[in-house]
Amino acid sequence: MTIQDTINYTREAFFHPINLGFLFLSALSAFFLNDVGMMANFIFTMAIGTELVYLGTVPKTDAFRRHILNRTIKEKPRKLKEKELFYNLDTRSQKRFLVLKHISDKIQENFKKFPYTSKGLTNSIETKIEDLSTNYISMLDSYERYETYIKATRENDLVKEIDELNEEIATIESEKLRQIKKRRLAIIHKRHEKLSVARERLQICESQLETIEDAMRYIYEQSITMANPEQIGLQLDNLLYDVEETVNIVEDLDNDILPGYHMLQQLDEIENEIEEKTNQRLKQSS
Repeated sequence: MTIQDTINYTREAFFHPINLGFLFLSALSAFFLNDVGMMANFIFTMAIGTELVYLGTVPKTDAFRRHILNRTIKEKPRKLKEKELFYNLDTRSQKRFLVLKHISDKIQENFKKFPYTSKGLTNSIETKIEDLSTNYISMLDSYERYETYIKATRENDLVKEIDELNEEIATIESEKLRQIKKRRLAIIHKRHEKLSVARERLQICESQLETIEDAMRYIYEQSITMANPEQIGLQLDNLLYDVEETVNIVEDLDNDILPGYHMLQQLDEIENEIEEKTNQRLKQSS
């Protein structure tokens, strides 16, 4: 049984902070509007309908499943983490990792030919190479997620929505309705900004992946010529520092920008819709 089989994605979707916030807001709105006609029933009906659509859709998306899987994998030992990440990659990325792994194995074979006096240094280098491999496969996964996010987010549609909302806001007389529309506009602006950042991070990931590949080939060549392991170790230290710094940046951004995140943001828009309809009912009943 793989780790994917042990995850209840529907449960994870239900307990997602955004979903719990939506349910809390719906219950709170219904409580305070209980005395206003059938408003409480209307809000509960909207909330239940939205929740059913959400639980029936989001847990089945590849993007959401990848996000939950990555969060779970982070708690696992390195070897298991690499294995799970590997099977979660597409064929192209799997081949890319296998090539790097093959070079890594060749380096270790060559290090066995080094003098015994170099054993301590070569063992240290092998550990650093393993760290590089772990960072490499993590970055491959991040690269795929950014790529999926960019393909799923159509910039032209976002720009069109922004223009249409700006025009609509300019013609609205109701201040309350204008504020609701502005909140939705702010959400779309954030999505547009995240798209630009995601493109930048995609390029950073690709650049670091290529750097690791070049470094591995260089170390392999050095291991063939029996070069000074101290020099190799120093170069690896510098490379590992840069790579780990990039991995941390990418992982921090993954908490906010990830494929499928905009699906969860739709709950914010639904909340705005409930609020808008609530205000309309209040005006009609007054």
